[in-house]
Amino acid sequence: MTLAELQSIREEIATVASIISRVQNRLADVARRTEAEQESWQDSVAELNKKSTELVKTAQWLTHQNHELGRKFAQQKPNLDRAIDARNAAFNKLRSARKVIRDLVNENERVASELYSNRSEDEEREEKKKLLEEAMASVSISSDSGSESTARQRSLPTSPRATSEGRRRPMKPSRPRSNSPGSHEASSPRASSVESSSPESLRPSPSQGAYNNAGDYEWNIHYGNPPGSSTMSFGPVDYSRLRQVNSLERLESSSELCLRLHTVGDLAFLYDPIFLEARLGERKMSYILDWGTAEVNQSLKEYLRGNKVPLHTFLFPTEKKRWFYVGTHVWKVAELWLVWPSLGEKSKRKVVEKLLARGHGKHDEATITMALSNGELRQLCVEISSEGQWDRSVRLAQKMGYEDPDGPSSMITAVQTLTFTPSSTSGALSATGNGFWANKGAVAGTFTVVGLVIVAAIIALFAFARRRSKNHRSLGDNDFFENFAAESPMAQRVSRRALSPDTGGLSSPGPSVAELSEHNPMDPHAANYDQTYMPPYYDISYASQGLTSVQEHGPAPPHSSLTPPVFRRPVVARNSYQPSIDSFYGAT
Repeated sequence: MTLAELQSIREEIATVASIISRVQNRLADVARRTEAEQESWQDSVAELNKKSTELVKTAQWLTHQNHELGRKFAQQKPNLDRAIDARNAAFNKLRSARKVIRDLVNENERVASELYSNRSEDEEREEKKKLLEEAMASVSISSDSGSESTARQRSLPTSPRATSEGRRRPMKPSRPRSNSPGSHEASSPRASSVESSSPESLRPSPSQGAYNNAGDYEWNIHYGNPPGSSTMSFGPVDYSRLRQVNSLERLESSSELCLRLHTVGDLAFLYDPIFLEARLGERKMSYILDWGTAEVNQSLKEYLRGNKVPLHTFLFPTEKKRWFYVGTHVWKVAELWLVWPSLGEKSKRKVVEKLLARGHGKHDEATITMALSNGELRQLCVEISSEGQWDRSVRLAQKMGYEDPDGPSSMITAVQTLTFTPSSTSGALSATGNGFWANKGAVAGTFTVVGLVIVAAIIALFAFARRRSKNHRSLGDNDFFENFAAESPMAQRVSRRALSPDTGGLSSPGPSVAELSEHNPMDPHAANYDQTYMPPYYDISYASQGLTSVQEHGPAPPHSSLTPPVFRRPVVARNSYQPSIDSFYGAT
């Protein structure tokens, strides 16, 4: 065995030893990790055992408490049954008392109405004056007065927003700008306004009913603001000042679908109103619009037609939950075109919602819509006007405490008229609304920007998740695999053959198929052979026998060469058999 072979064997032994050393180090590392994990699991098991013991003790304690509570409940059950029976008996007594009180109140109202109808005109005027002075004199009014207030009204607490008599509410009414008939400009107070509903287009049809010159007017329907005919509005009015006026609570508690109106003398209280505004140039007209049964509407029309006295009008918008005084108005029944078929879908839904709220769940949406469409609920229109009633309104407002002309104005703003211009030929009314949702360009731009922001956020989240996953895989590769040095021969071979034509352009870390077919046999001692081998020369002397003729021979057979046998091996091909070679001992 030559020195080169021994040197090769030593190098291979050193390589194997280094590999074994690295394997031992990894095994030791794995053993340490296993021991650490085992200790962690043992600690977790101990902690879980401890918690399990505590939970078992807690369950035992809860079981004991459950038994104890069951025993106490069994002891207290007779007392509980007696308390329930007493409560039911008290409820029965309360219902009976309420029924008796209700009957007494109804009887009192009936008697008071009969007495009121038998009085003379002077007595009625004196009584109304006295009633108004007593109602506005003080916040706390005696419950023993001769009014028709119910027991529930007497028990109502004073509103937290109520003001005493010594602290008067300011007012800032504005006079009409024009004295022309029907021309009134409503004030623009500086307080918060009641939000009015968005108007829809109205389409009056002359064939659907009578109307008063609807062809050239601008129409507007709203639900919470005071009428356009109002020149002032004050409030909210302390409810304790109105306790002398009976039946105000019934306006809210009643489930009947009709105009919620209650009058006492020249005081008119309108609950949850719906107003219809008309405008032609400087001329303005305001209407109270509502729907009810034919009988109720007829009785209201007869009362209003027989009433010749202007009414001090109070409004109760459901959005504010307070009473507001909007001045003195002249009420007159009006016959207009049928409004319900002319309303848009949004306004129809608003009207149905108001009627549903009035019914307190007694009616459903489909029933009310059908009743409005088939005429079961009839339309009622009342024209109101405050022309010439300024002084009367101011006097009552001053009695109520609104007498500071420089103070802040009322709590309700005037109606902002929106344009509804019906044509004289078709009678169609078109509405021009303003605001953000009416500006299609602004709406489209806003939604476009929001959509782009959402898409950018989704893309950023996707990129972040992908990068995080890539980093996680890289950390895992560093933990479980050796680093692949770029300067190693294998890495250089991989980089040179990243795109091989023999593999269809795909990256391959090894040689191609063509190179493998041309490789020499795998021989660990191929580098140790002396490729310039010369046959040995033997100096053999022969006796001289004279000249002989030169003998010529043909080609020598290939097997007669003196070269070592290893050079006579067949050419290595991919299907050739390679003799096994022990790299450690060099034996074949």
